[in-house]
Order: sequence, then C-alpha cells, then structure tokens
Amino acid sequence: MAMDDGSLGGGFWLRLIGVGVAVVIGAFLVFWLIGSAWYAWGFVGCFIFVGIVLLALGWAYDRRERKQAAAAEDPGPFASGG
Repeated sequence: MAMDDGSLGGGFWLRLIGVGVAVVIGAFLVFWLIGSAWYAWGFVGCFIFVGIVLLALGWAYDRRERKQAAAAEDPGPFASGG
C-alpha cells in the first residue's frame, strides 16, 4: 500500500499543463479569427461577424437545453401511470 505524502502527483501536473496549453491555443485562435475579420471587413464587419457567431452558439446551446429539458419531462413509454 502506497503512503500518501500529500503531493498531487505527476499526472495532475501533466493534465494541468495540457489544459494550460489548450487554453493558450484556443485564445490564439479566437484572437486570430477576430483579427482576421477586423482586417478583412473593418470594425463594423467584425462586429457583425462576432455577433453572428455568438448568435449561432446561443442557438445551438438553447436547442440542446430544450432537448434535455424535454427528455427530463418525458417519462418514456415504460413509466408507470400511477
């Protein structure tokens, strides 16, 4: 049986570094995308582009939430009728 010395272990630190790298890459991609839109279409075009992207993300999120809420309310075909 291993003794717990209070350390978090190597796996934790590797996952933490991996998450940090993923966040940096994601932030780079977001800033690159917004910067490219700004360069190509100017401020107003970039504003419209970001608005469309955010509306699409909101629509997808709302659609998923509606499906989950409907599934939680629907008892299914094998539920007892009480």
